[in-house]
Amino acid sequence: MSAPASSGSKFPRNMRGVLGGWARVSHANFERWLYLMHRLTGLVVGLYLIAHLAETSDIVPAYLSGDENIWNNLMQSLYTPEAHAGLLIIAAFAVYHGLNGVRLFLAASGVGVGRPIRPEWPYAPVSLRSFQRSLGWLFIAVTLILTAYAFYELFVVTHFV
Repeated sequence: MSAPASSGSKFPRNMRGVLGGWARVSHANFERWLYLMHRLTGLVVGLYLIAHLAETSDIVPAYLSGDENIWNNLMQSLYTPEAHAGLLIIAAFAVYHGLNGVRLFLAASGVGVGRPIRPEWPYAPVSLRSFQRSLGWLFIAVTLILTAYAFYELFVVTHFV
């Protein structure tokens, strides 16, 4: 049963707000969780890029003034286990977001989606019974493997002073 249409509109009213629609995962299927994680990882990586630009903007005045203390203080604050833990999370989110973006591009291109069928109760999206579901699990596994490699590089290879 759909929400009542607003006056003069053929579309149902949005009763959940802007974020409530895509963040609702109760009784959600696998593809809905992939969708939510794609949105969340995109937001976090985007915020990280903004913070990274703000952080590295300190380098230009240091370079122009010839002050090495600014550079040394920045490197000292970034060369900590806490900063590397943050980088590990960003790396995992960026890898997942990129790989899931490839999956979404392939799905939008019709690769591995399957033929459309008439929706009958209980409705299960065609993409969940095809190559796309396997691709989702594959990309999650690749994300975990690459995150383990990033952990190795950030915490095993790097020796903190």
